[in-house]
Amino acid sequence: MKEKIGVLVLVLAILFSLSFISAEISIDVSIAQKVPVSMGDKLQFEVRLVEGTTPLNDNVDVYFSDALGNKNLKSTVKSNENNFFQIETDFPSGLWNVKAVYKDKQVERSFSIAEKSTVEFVIEADKLIVRNTGNVRYTKPIQITIGSEEQTKTLNLKVGEEKEWKLIAPDGTYNIIVTDGEKTLNKENVQLLGTGNVIGAIDEGVMGTGLLGGPVDPSKVDSKFLSKGKIPIALAFVGAVFGIGVLLLIENRITKKKRR
Repeated sequence: MKEKIGVLVLVLAILFSLSFISAEISIDVSIAQKVPVSMGDKLQFEVRLVEGTTPLNDNVDVYFSDALGNKNLKSTVKSNENNFFQIETDFPSGLWNVKAVYKDKQVERSFSIAEKSTVEFVIEADKLIVRNTGNVRYTKPIQITIGSEEQTKTLNLKVGEEKEWKLIAPDGTYNIIVTDGEKTLNKENVQLLGTGNVIGAIDEGVMGTGLLGGPVDPSKVDSKFLSKGKIPIALAFVGAVFGIGVLLLIENRITKKKRR
């Protein structure tokens, strides 16, 4: 009888140890909201950690990164609880990866951030500053109105990049409107101290450089160095120089042959 009891105890001990060994830990990440998420939103997620069939509450390391690896962030969260990841304004749009790591277990899931093309317009004294505050390259044209004069500028700004122009007009105060059709800045009574009759937004990096053969008339400066009318002249000049070079080379060869 004692032997049977001993065998039973041994069997129960083996079964208990097997059940303990088989209680494997599993991990997963659940994203609670629809994707893509937008700039400024919070991504709600939960790291589900289970040992066998029992929820395991513990700290888990979570890593977030964009597809190109430009942004890499780490956070430590509690498992089996709602957690939030803030989508900052400088986060690249597109596919992102989230990886949860607990001891020797890890899992990866993906989500996406929506594209948002937007800028910030700032007028400081006689300076107009345009900043790309979106998460994609900004290529929209903007319209600048100084008093009754309108001017259009085409931009190509990387994420976080900015462009600055000097606002010029005859001495006086002006109402200035800057818009891209979606965002608008309307600033009244801006004091401008121009000395001529020119009205517009001028790139100070182009003014007076002499890159085109002398000082640049501010009234003719635009967002491009060469106008369409100057391109054929420049091409003709380059062609003429090339032709003269070819003629000199031919003449040189003929002279050498005659000497022989």
